[in-house]
Amino acid sequence: FYTSFMLLIGINLPKRYKANGQEAYPKFDTVFHSTMRQGVCIPIGKFFRGRDRASSLQLMENNDFDLIDFFIYMGFHLLASVGAMCTVGYGCFSNQYVHGAMLAGSVVLTVVRGAKRYTYYSTKMYTRMLRKQFDHALAEDGGKVGYSRMT
Repeated sequence: FYTSFMLLIGINLPKRYKANGQEAYPKFDTVFHSTMRQGVCIPIGKFFRGRDRASSLQLMENNDFDLIDFFIYMGFHLLASVGAMCTVGYGCFSNQYVHGAMLAGSVVLTVVRGAKRYTYYSTKMYTRMLRKQFDHALAEDGGKVGYSRMT
């Protein structure tokens, strides 16, 4: 389902520029685009596409990845999934302590990532939005309006 979605509409959702060069304002993101922006684009470009670092950084900036990048990403996803089934899956199946440790690790990982996401939403994202809304007031006062621990 994910591959079909990406092939039909997902690959173009978060692009920053339309095909005619006009700036787009993306509202959606995908796991593929997020992962590629985190730096995966550079080694994929270097080892599989023959792309230089500057070109990969430009693609990351514009969210403008093509289908070949997507298929390379999905190929690694396939290898990692099958590898995990053969190693982690077998370990969980054959030993109840390994299974319990994997469950506990999954719970801890979920809680930590959820807490980080909550912190991002409740502080950083809203701080950025507020600063954007009150940019004019900050500019008039030289950036010293009110009390802020951020300065």
